[in-house]
Amino acid sequence: MTGVQTCALPIFIVAHRNPGIASIEDVKQRELIIGSVGAGGITNIFPKMLNDLLGLKIRIVGGYQGGNDVVLAIERGEVGGRVMSWSTLKASKNDWLAERKVNILIAAGAKQPDLQGVPRIEELVKSEDELRIVDLVNSGDALGRPFVAPPNIPPERLAALREAFNRMVADPEFRKDAATVKVDVDPTPHDELQRVVQRTLSTPKALVERARKYF
Repeated sequence: MTGVQTCALPIFIVAHRNPGIASIEDVKQRELIIGSVGAGGITNIFPKMLNDLLGLKIRIVGGYQGGNDVVLAIERGEVGGRVMSWSTLKASKNDWLAERKVNILIAAGAKQPDLQGVPRIEELVKSEDELRIVDLVNSGDALGRPFVAPPNIPPERLAALREAFNRMVADPEFRKDAATVKVDVDPTPHDELQRVVQRTLSTPKALVERARKYF
């Protein structure tokens, strides 16, 4: 397997229209209402997990048809925030960052230089079992947007595909085009993606059952 990960990093943001919530610690004392898209999506699963593992007071309002609808709800003051990826935030609502309209409360997944100082759920959970649950829930985001080949592909063909992929993401013109559309390109080596898959599939059944309630 080889893939490219465009910083699919779940984060919480909260609009300034929701005063009094500037950090994740505030959400332990005061309710934060967030908008959600789909019961089976990360915008619903991730906050459920945060409530369970960190004792937060997040109320999830579902029924929104898409992420843009949640963004509009935040801007109208209907909800206080949402879960979204760092790359999506920068590409679609960079004005929120430039004008400091939102606070980033918590992050998950690979560390990002732009998010130094933002607490990560991996560092806040209390045990190895809870960390395995976090890894399981966030495994899709850890993989990002992977490119995969079918099983039993000849080794030389797989090697050629990997080499071509690596050359593409390193190409200056490709990088320039990605920057033009404000898309981060952060290639993840195939062996690292494979480790994510193997760790996910090896999650103990008891922890899988514990995480099932989030879905």
